Amino acid sequence: MTAPDAALYDDNGNIVGNHYAGPIWEYKAGSKVRGNVVAKVDKSAEGAISWLLLEVVEHNGAGFLADVSYINRINTQMGLPPATPCGSNNPGAEKRSPYQADYVFYGK
Repeated sequence: MTAPDAALYDDNGNIVGNHYAGPIWEYKAGSKVRGNVVAKVDKSAEGAISWLLLEVVEHNGAGFLADVSYINRINTQMGLPPATPCGSNNPGAEKRSPYQADYVFYGK
């Protein structure tokens, strides 16, 4: 796995932000945070990426994420790396692994 690249949706199905390498969560209004994994529960036996607890170690901007201290990734589905790697005839190629998860943001 190289890095996450995910859209974040609200309860109504609207895109409200992005999650990408860092790991970073960025809200549509400009606030963003970077997290550091402090706990992990492997769910790979069920074919899903791990559940995580992350501590926020960096804040940028004001708004929704400005007071977030911790982030939980729970209820994961899919997302494990492909069982078959990219072939030697495609150096540098990537295979995307779709996943779904719930992110819970804890404020101060």
